[in-house]
Amino acid sequence: MKIKILSKGVELDRELEQYIKTKIDFLESKLGLARKNEERVCNFRMGRDTKSKKKGNIYFAEASIETPRKNFGARAEADSIQMAIDELKDELYKKIRRYKRKKEAILRRRGRIGKRFLRIFVK
Repeated sequence: MKIKILSKGVELDRELEQYIKTKIDFLESKLGLARKNEERVCNFRMGRDTKSKKKGNIYFAEASIETPRKNFGARAEADSIQMAIDELKDELYKKIRRYKRKKEAILRRRGRIGKRFLRIFVK
């Protein structure tokens, strides 16, 4: 997966970049295997939120994962950049898991319909 990182108001050092890559790699493993010629892109943005009405340093992290079949996106805000990245990873993981469960449910539903059809016409 290609990862594009955009930083606004936050210094992007090696440790933070590695931290982001480990979180995105976890999400990529949950997406499943990629098909041939299938390219996935993750646009990751982070920075300090200056428009927030909250006091203090409020950091945000947002990401969009683009796949040929479905796009996933989320945004998280927290007191530290690492906490915002963790919340973002959790939110994206929920969306990926929900999408995969929905696909499985559709397959099961089609299987039940096919089984009913066979029961009616095989007798």
